[in-house]
Amino acid sequence: MRTTRALTSAFVLAFPAAGGATSISDELGVGTTQTTPINPRSGYLYDRLTAVLDIADPLSLRLEVVGTHDIATSPQHGARFQLVGREIFSASAGLDWELSEHVFLYGEGFFSPTSSTSSDAPVALGATGQADALINSTSHAHGFLAKIGYDTAGDSEYETTVDGSFSLVHYWSRQSVTAVETDGGPVDIQSVIDTCNLNQQSGCDEYVNAATQQRVELNQYRVSASLTESMYKTDLSLSGAYYWYDHDPRTLGYFSLATVGRTFATSAGLPSLAPLSYTARPGLGRSFGPTRVDLWYQYGQYVANEGQSHGVGLRLQYKFGRAVSAWIRLDGQDDLDRQKNATVSALVVVGLRGRF
Repeated sequence: MRTTRALTSAFVLAFPAAGGATSISDELGVGTTQTTPINPRSGYLYDRLTAVLDIADPLSLRLEVVGTHDIATSPQHGARFQLVGREIFSASAGLDWELSEHVFLYGEGFFSPTSSTSSDAPVALGATGQADALINSTSHAHGFLAKIGYDTAGDSEYETTVDGSFSLVHYWSRQSVTAVETDGGPVDIQSVIDTCNLNQQSGCDEYVNAATQQRVELNQYRVSASLTESMYKTDLSLSGAYYWYDHDPRTLGYFSLATVGRTFATSAGLPSLAPLSYTARPGLGRSFGPTRVDLWYQYGQYVANEGQSHGVGLRLQYKFGRAVSAWIRLDGQDDLDRQKNATVSALVVVGLRGRF
């Protein structure tokens, strides 16, 4: 994580003449995910460093660097793969422009350089047999986001904020299956493909697409909208997003291997285990003096009846005067694939922000 801290420090020092940093924040998170046939990952750590700089009266610049350590997954069915955790980095820059007291625009671009990971994925050998597959994945991503919003920005007890956004993320990924083993020894990679084509069990699409060892490029498009009503220090919100792709996203192979650590700040949270079709998220927030509490629930539907997800979250924030605030966030998610197999995920985040 030293690289992310060094890069963010360089961002801040690069703009002393532009008015300096108005805020710097550091967010640390640790997530864990149940390893299943559709998800060959077990956990990750990340450090997100963000600087917001005033460059003119209506303009502010947001710079962010994220370092993610993808924790190696231990084999479950007797394989003796030697796996190590890998590092994934991403950086983004965004411009916030207040056109008026009520209307604001935001634009952001991000880039995640090429990195490689190796993971262990459980695969089915017929009706009862199980094995471990060694999956190698090399991926990178880049994209942009544009948002427009309206805020009543008044002093009454009833205020409204509404916004809409559009984003595009281009993923490039090459996945391969280099070995399949059980406690009895190696298993032929092609024989598992043949078994998958016959039985179509959970994780078969991911395994077969990875085993073809093809380079895949995928564009993910997303439109979203949100509405927040503020009433007597209580915020009621409702947001939703719709996703589409330039071709079948399942050809990417194991989706979480290609996308973990490669996302916009506005999408921060538990990673998606499969390509999403749409999400809906109601939320409730309230301030109690220097303390703020936010709760939310999110429903997600995956493409082509691949399954669905149910997620909940809690965020507690405390302000130590105007200059410093700290928060903790707890997320939980239950993913169900099309065969109703569950994948449980959890995330714990702590953060600190200083304003200048």
